[in-house]
Amino acid sequence: MWETGIKGLGVREIYPFGWFALQNGPKNLRRTEEIASYWSGGDGAFGDEKRPRGGDPKMFGQQGGYMLTRDQVIYLQEEACKGGFLPPYGYPFVDDGLHMVNVEFWSGGYQHFGGNGAVVQGCNMQRVISLEPEKFSKQLLYHTANNKQKQITKARQSNVNTVFQQLHTVKKAAIAKISR
Repeated sequence: MWETGIKGLGVREIYPFGWFALQNGPKNLRRTEEIASYWSGGDGAFGDEKRPRGGDPKMFGQQGGYMLTRDQVIYLQEEACKGGFLPPYGYPFVDDGLHMVNVEFWSGGYQHFGGNGAVVQGCNMQRVISLEPEKFSKQLLYHTANNKQKQITKARQSNVNTVFQQLHTVKKAAIAKISR
């Protein structure tokens, strides 16, 4: 995994679906607007460090994949996402829709959880990952271009198995805190 790690994740039980990891985001929301989760550093595991915000480039895990029906794409474009879901080609954007953003905005999924910008908007979606072992790996994408595996430093990469185990440790801590 890259551009995320245990510091960028929290856990939450979403009844009746089970436990989920919540990635940082959406971006630029007040804490009172965010979906609460038990942060991995909540009990001091990272010293005095504060929980990273949705726009922290080392923790936002920008990759996004989705499968939508035509009607769902239209709904996101016309109703759910301020500024639209698909790359724009009109003013103030020029040519390929990348005038105000980089390629990661549209192909990396940043438009899913980004938002509240002056010109560039997003959908302000909360990204969740099931902690059920049979579902967890099915929600991960492999970057087949292999460029990120070479361009991102090892410090910005995390072993998937390690993160999965860490998430379950955080889940146990959250359950213990709830039961106090």
